[in-house]
Amino acid sequence: MVEHFLYPISNVKDNDDPFAKFKIFNENKDENPEKAQGKIKLGNNYAYQHEVLLYREDLERELMQTKFHDFSREFSSKVFQKLSSKFKFPKLMAIVNITPDSFYPGSRISKIDDLNRLFLESPDIIDVGGESTRPGAKTVSSEDEQKRLSFFFDNLPEMDFEISLDTRNPSTAKMFSHKIDYINDITGFSSKQMIEIAQSSKKKCVVMHMRGTPETMNNLTNYDDLIAEINMFFYDRIGSLLESGIEPNKIIIDPGIGFAKTVEGNMKILSNALSFSIGPEVLFGTSRKSFIGKLTGSKVEERLPETIATSLHLAMNSVDILRVHDVKENRNSLLMLQRLLL
Repeated sequence: MVEHFLYPISNVKDNDDPFAKFKIFNENKDENPEKAQGKIKLGNNYAYQHEVLLYREDLERELMQTKFHDFSREFSSKVFQKLSSKFKFPKLMAIVNITPDSFYPGSRISKIDDLNRLFLESPDIIDVGGESTRPGAKTVSSEDEQKRLSFFFDNLPEMDFEISLDTRNPSTAKMFSHKIDYINDITGFSSKQMIEIAQSSKKKCVVMHMRGTPETMNNLTNYDDLIAEINMFFYDRIGSLLESGIEPNKIIIDPGIGFAKTVEGNMKILSNALSFSIGPEVLFGTSRKSFIGKLTGSKVEERLPETIATSLHLAMNSVDILRVHDVKENRNSLLMLQRLLL
């Protein structure tokens, strides 16, 4: 277990006197026992928690006690920038699935014309995958995954966007490392080999939270404190990346909407989106996912309005990247919100 970690639970209310409320978790009881708000179970361990108001300098001192200690000043500044922001226009990451079984048929690419239509929408990032990771999806061999992905990379034009590779296979990441900017690993870089590939090729790393595998994750949705457990996971994984020489500005965290989470869990994550502002950039992927259908009854083809609602909410909570199926529609909605807030 991570011995010491913390995350914000409020925005900065007054930019002339900027402080915010944080939750702090310790393996050992706080030096001032009256501050502790009880012992809670996080995974297989227990931690003491308390809430405290912190200024940026206070946060920096707290981060010195965590795995982020070498970057405490950089991370504390970034956290308070987000907590002081009322709106952030996120980068839009387009979902491209070179698969026959991804949950939304509209994201499946099999023809060059499909690719060309996507390129014309000018996403900031394209996230391409050759293996479906929807709940219950079967594992695909790395050979099949790489064969599918070759179709995409063989037809990639010279355009001004970044490429993210959605893979959990180090051999696939290594094969295409010279053509990509990000490695998006749903296992949260649990493989040392994947970390080594990212470090040696200087790729950006999307660290996603998940329990189990796509085949088993729906049976692993019970948490005593969901937000705390996800953040504890991030402190552990980010710490490992930093110790391995990955630069802090190359780390992006993703709470993993729909991955080992119930509908209620997904909504709790969205409602507490600000609590993942712990230093690195934050990515969310809500687009057309099944929790939306369970809440509204809409089919996957009908879930664009609900997706846009989550995108606007996340932009108001300083999320940096939105992973979406519908780039143009999300961008136009964000542009309108931005205009209204001027």
